[in-house]
Amino acid sequence: MAFAPGGIVFAGSSSIRYWDTLVTDMAPLRVLGQGFGGSKLSQLVTWTDRLIISHQPRAVVIYSGETDLAGLLGSRRKTAEDLVPLFAQICERVHTAIPASRIYWVSIKKPPARREIWPEIDRANDLLARFCAGDPRLGVIDVLTPMCDARGEPRLDLYGADGIHLNESGYAVWTAVIRPRLLAETPEP
Repeated sequence: MAFAPGGIVFAGSSSIRYWDTLVTDMAPLRVLGQGFGGSKLSQLVTWTDRLIISHQPRAVVIYSGETDLAGLLGSRRKTAEDLVPLFAQICERVHTAIPASRIYWVSIKKPPARREIWPEIDRANDLLARFCAGDPRLGVIDVLTPMCDARGEPRLDLYGADGIHLNESGYAVWTAVIRPRLLAETPEP
């Protein structure tokens, strides 16, 4: 069955790709997962038309940037400052095609296996939150705070054995944070 216009597209990296229960977790919202493993924000820019705009969503939820900051597969590590113009390009392209579409940036999590990039993750989350504050069509969904303990350390019980990808409990936290926000701000028409 084709995805009808007016739904919500979740786009980004493997954290979206591996969210096997996304459709049921977000019900009654109509959602489509458009994540691909190992993806970088620059790749999402390239694929914005196909993965997002072609579905004519009323809202877009983006989780990306972690791979960029980690510098995987021989690529140069990007900085927090590098992510903002990439996200801005996606927003501009979506808003040019679908001006009323709401776009949400999901804060970058702090995977236990990537401790060396946590300071850059904090900077990226801060810069992207400031960018989103400048446009009422943009929003930030903070998944990082509920994924950390009282000391600000990531909760290990939310990650799989690799210390990077979420497990069922991690996705339950994301659902508890993201679903109510979307229901309140982008309900089904």
